[in-house]
Amino acid sequence: MTAPALAGATLALIRGAQVPPPYVLAGESSAALDARVFVGLYPSEVAGQVLVNWADPALFLDLRSNNGKRGQRIPQWIYHSQDAEARAAASLGGRPLRVLSAGNIAAPPEVLEAWTKAQNDLARLSTRGR
Repeated sequence: MTAPALAGATLALIRGAQVPPPYVLAGESSAALDARVFVGLYPSEVAGQVLVNWADPALFLDLRSNNGKRGQRIPQWIYHSQDAEARAAASLGGRPLRVLSAGNIAAPPEVLEAWTKAQNDLARLSTRGR
């Protein structure tokens, strides 16, 4: 199922349960990409987001550390379609955004460096991001 189809199905389920908007969406890892797509498609339905251990596709597609070496253990095919759809969703504007991430992950130094930067950069998707 594509991320837009998943967003539509999720909205249908929420509406079917008669839960009134606005919603606060939470997404963990690659589901954070789906949550961003949902906001892009249904912005008036969303009050804010919580993204946990965001799986930034850039980490998988073009990981580079300060020494210019690419992370060797990361497959390049992960998240291509979700990434494009999530990036098309663009900014969250002034919606509250909270980014929660593991303080220490078991990963090579270049992955840990990029992971930490990606988690910090994610909060910039909203003017009220933290």
